[in-house]
Amino acid sequence: MTTKRQVNLDTYRKRPRLLSNPMENALKPGGSLNPVLVAVSHDTRLRLDIRDRRFNIYYGGGSLLLVDGRKTP
Repeated sequence: MTTKRQVNLDTYRKRPRLLSNPMENALKPGGSLNPVLVAVSHDTRLRLDIRDRRFNIYYGGGSLLLVDGRKTP
C-alpha cells in the first residue's frame, strides 16, 4: 500500500481537498464556524478532515458532524 509520503503530486489525479472561500472565512475568528474549529483544536479526541469543499468532524473513529459547502442550506 502506498503511504502519503510516497504519493507523486505531479501525477496524483484526485481533486485537492480545499474548502470554499466562504467556508474558510466562516472558520476564521469571528466567523460562524469558528467555535467548531476551536473545539477541535482543544480536544485531542476530535479530528477535522477536509474533503471536497466540505469537512467532517470525527470522534472516536465515527463521524460526528459534516459541514457541506457544496450545497446551500
